Amino acid sequence: ICVRSPDYDCYKSGRPQCCSKNNGKDCPKEITMCDNHPEGGGGWNYCTQSPDFDCYKGGRPSCCAKNSLNCPQKQPSCDKKKSSEELASQRF
Repeated sequence: ICVRSPDYDCYKSGRPQCCSKNNGKDCPKEITMCDNHPEGGGGWNYCTQSPDFDCYKGGRPSCCAKNSLNCPQKQPSCDKKKSSEELASQRF
């Protein structure tokens, strides 16, 4: 992701923060969350939203436990398997 054209609408430096560390070797393969938000406006970050324990084992996607700016822009799918009881209760 560090060799793509700079995106100053999304990133303050034009690229994800991970690109400036360790020559970008620690960056994920997918495009990461934006960090270029107006002063005082935090922008949207699913790692800072209320935890969802029905969807994620720890309440949030596992990437949020590390550096949330390395999380993909699109929120990861749920990682928690639903029990057979939960699945049965969803049926009509």
